[in-house]
Amino acid sequence: MVEYNIKPATRTGNLSLPDTRTFYWYEWGPVTGRPLIFCTGAGMSGSLGFGEQDLDRLNIRLIVPDRPGLGNSSSHSNKSLVSFAEDVAEMLKYCGLKKCMVLGFSQGAVFALALANICKVTGLAIVAGQDQFSYPATQKLLNQDIVNLVKQRNTEPDTLKQWVSDNITADWLMNFIMEHSSEVDLSLYSQPRFLQAYRQCLNEGFSQGAEGYAQDLLLTFGQ
Repeated sequence: MVEYNIKPATRTGNLSLPDTRTFYWYEWGPVTGRPLIFCTGAGMSGSLGFGEQDLDRLNIRLIVPDRPGLGNSSSHSNKSLVSFAEDVAEMLKYCGLKKCMVLGFSQGAVFALALANICKVTGLAIVAGQDQFSYPATQKLLNQDIVNLVKQRNTEPDTLKQWVSDNITADWLMNFIMEHSSEVDLSLYSQPRFLQAYRQCLNEGFSQGAEGYAQDLLLTFGQ
């Protein structure tokens, strides 16, 4: 079994957006490298990167934002896929970057696709992206609890958002992931060093409460 290599971010950054919100991000790799924006999975802050040992060789500057309401980025009462992409565009402008590559993982896949529409993107990759849960063929493969959540998102979105905000925690999400992941995924998630870093990442993601995650859930379930 390959041991996951974890390196803390080389740099962090933040900027004050035009509406006075703070947008925060983490970076690995050479500052002069080709920028790659990583859209993280559900409830995650940007503190858990990947491929850090190869970034210098590949000349890649890995930039991982905290989505609004998660980690150190200010909440946004009207967060949307477009507003997130516009925040990233402001970050790129602030960093003097005219174009970027984008990678989306799990729930971050939908946000990565939004970036591809708003920013000047030279490459897009989706890794284990969240499925389109409203697609009938996909729904047949889902746990009934997930099917019910998708239906509630479409019929009572405000009720669902409030329930998630009031009840979901980093520990709850961590337990849910561990209980429903495949054996292949668990072989990585169960590694002590990775598990510690992942727990920290989720704790940071929920540091402002669960509203940021609830917004993301509704945005991605609606696609």
